[in-house]
Amino acid sequence: MKNVNVIGWFFNTDGLLLGGNSTAENCFFKVNDDTIKLYFSNMTITNIVIWQEVNGAPMQLTWNVSVPTSNNYVNHVDIIRCEHILGNMTNQTKGIFNSVHGGIGLLSNYVFENFTIDNADGRLFQLWFVKTSYNTNQMGGGNIKDITFRNIKVTNSMTQPNLVNNESLTNLDTGIYGFDRIRFENVSVQGVPLSLSTFNLTPNSTQNPGYTTPSNFAKNFAASSFMVGGNVNPTALTPGQQLTAQVSLRNGTSTSQDYVVILALYDSSGNMVNTSQATATVAGYSDSQDLSLTGFTLPRVHITR
Repeated sequence: MKNVNVIGWFFNTDGLLLGGNSTAENCFFKVNDDTIKLYFSNMTITNIVIWQEVNGAPMQLTWNVSVPTSNNYVNHVDIIRCEHILGNMTNQTKGIFNSVHGGIGLLSNYVFENFTIDNADGRLFQLWFVKTSYNTNQMGGGNIKDITFRNIKVTNSMTQPNLVNNESLTNLDTGIYGFDRIRFENVSVQGVPLSLSTFNLTPNSTQNPGYTTPSNFAKNFAASSFMVGGNVNPTALTPGQQLTAQVSLRNGTSTSQDYVVILALYDSSGNMVNTSQATATVAGYSDSQDLSLTGFTLPRVHITR
């Protein structure tokens, strides 16, 4: 699918749902429900412009997907406006990046990178395990793992906290469900690097009496951002400037874990030229712990004649 413009204004006017092993590029969407729906494997979506109206999410990872789904890649997306109504942010599709997962499917290996988001002041991430009234026959908890959000820049402030949460997960099949190995790399909101402290990672156990331990819900999360001379999400490395990094870690296991974070610089030949590292011990079921890597000065280019 190439060079297609889609415009709709009634509720339930979705954007794009292609099958497996499909591609879409150079398209514009102004719709009033989910714009990009990644419900099949091996989808590649590139060079997309989105104007999201009041309903739906620009990026919908799942809506009770019931089969294994993997290897989806979304790159170079400009979201020029999102009209989510802030007084109704409890709706299940009110995140820029959204999931509504009450099905049994295992979602894995999704990459979202190189996003610019303007005129959106609601919620950036809303990742739910939820039983919806629109698909009451779905049973099971499923899993979502190995998801990467990279080089994402929001130009204005976001007024709503990010959510990684569950609602009404009753009558689920027994077994492990939840999120694991979710990475946020170089994500910033109004120039501020994303930290896991901006997330609500607390399970809503009052609506799920069968819920037992947080390890069944959200395990390993990490958020990292790079700065060059104080510039977040730089598009290039500037010689002579300081390269630093900020990392947020979340340990969803029952025991404390030791972490080593390494910032490394390589030259064009693939040789490592400098490193900086930090260590931390993160307690079990810890919401998050932030680390700062002091980094190093980027070398100046030497030209020999």
